Amino acid sequence: MAMEVEISSTETIKPSSPTPTHLKHFSLSLLDQLNAPVFSKLVYFYPHAPSISPTLKKSLSQILPLFYPFAGRIRGNLYVDCTDDGPVFVEARVNRSLEDVLKNPSDEVVRKFLSLDPRFCDTDSGRPLLVVQTSFFECGGLAIGLLFFHKIADAATMATFVTAWAAAARGSGNAVRSPELLTASSLYPPKDFLSNLQIPSGSEEKISTKRFVFDSSNVAALKAESAGKIGPTRVESVSALIWKLAAKAARSNALKKKPSVLFQSVNLRTRLDPQLPENSTGNIVGYFPVALPEEGGGEIDLRRSVEGLKRGLIEFCNGYVKKLQERENGCSAILERMKVFDRGDADTYTVTSWCRFPMQQADFGWGKPVWLATACLPFKNIVVLMDSGGGGGGVEAWVSLKNEDMAAFERDPELLAYASLNPPISFLQSGVDYLFVRSK
Repeated sequence: MAMEVEISSTETIKPSSPTPTHLKHFSLSLLDQLNAPVFSKLVYFYPHAPSISPTLKKSLSQILPLFYPFAGRIRGNLYVDCTDDGPVFVEARVNRSLEDVLKNPSDEVVRKFLSLDPRFCDTDSGRPLLVVQTSFFECGGLAIGLLFFHKIADAATMATFVTAWAAAARGSGNAVRSPELLTASSLYPPKDFLSNLQIPSGSEEKISTKRFVFDSSNVAALKAESAGKIGPTRVESVSALIWKLAAKAARSNALKKKPSVLFQSVNLRTRLDPQLPENSTGNIVGYFPVALPEEGGGEIDLRRSVEGLKRGLIEFCNGYVKKLQERENGCSAILERMKVFDRGDADTYTVTSWCRFPMQQADFGWGKPVWLATACLPFKNIVVLMDSGGGGGGVEAWVSLKNEDMAAFERDPELLAYASLNPPISFLQSGVDYLFVRSK
């Protein structure tokens, strides 16, 4: 019997108190304007949860006055009209148990728990900036799927929002810190000439997204293999390996071989001086490029890639980040920086790390999730790295490549020496470690 997720109800959640008139117009930042009009995705899976939709709806309503832009609608790539129309909240029933998901936790399965249907993502009042789907399993388990509109939320923002919502659901709403909503737009105000900016919302090619898990022991081995004079971080070593092998797969399918460039994300909150509060919302992220000469055989060298990532970060912080802190020149630096993405002569890859963000700690009152999943953006050559649910320094990589490139990438022996393709999820239940393994 195929897994079916049947929608049982849909509504919008209004803030518990209206947004004051003087806050109705919420400006995007320049960094927000330059982001694609797509949704970032999170799905939390819980093995046991009560019938808690009323609690989730009430607590969501309670925190929306603190996160009032999330209840509005974007107008003209310039600002959020804080209409209090509210996020869309969808309830669904699943005709299978959570165990069936954890046996085969693929991108195709995860997407069933996200309300990607246009009727939820594009309502009569405009596109909602947050869409929630609660899916109840036959076994009593629960999935909470979240769509955050990328123009107002990066990974740190999503973590701030989910942490606040979970605290309110547990009855600890008084301890929730008010987010710093205005930081980004005050530093980097929007530009009127970008009001009609057209940014693609996906790749034209057919894309395949797959999940690869690097456990802590394999991460340690990979770090040792890729180490130069200075040891790499787990993100650097995993990023370098994926880039190397994805570029190798692309070249095996290309009629004309192109140079390869990697763009690595950086959370600017911790790089600016003084640092910005961790609960500053919006897109406060930068990217730096790494382009390395290839070895004689046409492959990217792993160790030199790691060295390039380290050198690129230093140059990024000493150059671009310092320019960002110059009030008059900060926005000019951002616009100038966008030119590095215009590499029609190269195959470009983008790695975003969500590691170390506290998203996986979301306890709404019935314990932490057994698994936190995502589904990649609808673009080719995108990689999202997350902390592995097993803890201890493992990494879960969600990789999106063209179909033909993924076919070669996922079979590469060098990749499979360090990573497992879509392994089942294990979790602690009543003090016993249950491991759901695939059916033969």
